[in-house]
Parts: sequence; C-alpha cells; structure tokens
Amino acid sequence: MTIVTIIVAIVMITTVAIVIKIVMITIVTIAIIIVIKIVVLNVVLNVVLSVVLNVVLNVVLKWRNSKVLISYSCYES
Repeated sequence: MTIVTIIVAIVMITTVAIVIKIVMITIVTIAIIIVIKIVVLNVVLNVVLSVVLNVVLNVVLKWRNSKVLISYSCYES
C-alpha cells in the first residue's frame, strides 16, 4: 500500500511539474510574442510618423518658399 501511494505521489508530482513547465513555457512564449508585437508596432509607427513628418515638412517648406517667392516677386515689381 505504501509503495502504491509513493508511486502515485511521484506520478502526481511529475505531472504537476510537467503542467507547471507547460504553463511557464506558454507564458514565456506569450510574453515574447507580445514584446515582438510591441517592437514591430513601434518600428512601424516610427516609420509611418517619420514619413508623414517628412511629407508635411516638405509641403510646408515648399509652400513657404513659394510664398516667399511670391512676396519677393510682388516686392520686386
């Protein structure tokens, strides 16, 4: 009887350890996936923001240059 209970206890402990390992592995993989998603989102957002800012700055600079040219030409004449 004691041998059977010891075997059952060992089996239960090993199954619990296996379950804990599986849970830990899943938690770690989920955390890694979340970190990768955050990094990818940050990179994508940085790229999008830099592109948008470049476009806006180019448009604003072109507009200001043309305005300056217009005002200069009006001043010339």
